[in-house]
Amino acid sequence: AFPPILPLVKSGTMWMMCFLQAGINIGWVFLVTWLPTYLQDVKGVDPKVGGLMSTIVLCAGIVGMLLGGPLTDICARKLGRRWGRSLPMVACYAVALCAYLSCLSLESAWSFIIAASIVALMTDMSVPAIWAYMQDVGGKNTAAVFGWGNMWGNFGAATTPLLVPIVLEKWDLNGDWHEAFYLFSAGYLIAGICALGINADRKIA
Repeated sequence: AFPPILPLVKSGTMWMMCFLQAGINIGWVFLVTWLPTYLQDVKGVDPKVGGLMSTIVLCAGIVGMLLGGPLTDICARKLGRRWGRSLPMVACYAVALCAYLSCLSLESAWSFIIAASIVALMTDMSVPAIWAYMQDVGGKNTAAVFGWGNMWGNFGAATTPLLVPIVLEKWDLNGDWHEAFYLFSAGYLIAGICALGINADRKIA
């Protein structure tokens, strides 16, 4: 059957999920695109060491993914699906937001990598809750719900490589990338607010 486009467009909770996925990708995609450049240009890290640092950050994401499944299951059993899906996301994005803001005052490259690893850990820890939400509301249309939500997430991921050079050129006068980190933090702020609005009990017709 043709994907249920109209029910997806009419679902307020699904729009919250769409903006949530766009928001986290605005913040997360830095870790897989601009991180080596930042380490070399701002922190003065040797490219080989920078490669190791980047790997550590991505491994933190793997750990987060493994922890996120049990976390959302436990929360859903204790709080119900509505808040059991929503609140873990809110908590993860709040921690990721604070970790990014801490980067504004971190001097050493390794302390920055710890903060970036926390961002990766928290972001991927929220992903199982996102997937579970889309199965909860999707029913027989789960594939369409996944495709719709992930499309908006990819929009967020696509905008970051375009926005970062503009932000750095127009506002980052001293080359510290602080303005870029405000952008990434804003993505997680949007995601956290939207996470409060999703409702796994409202199925897509």
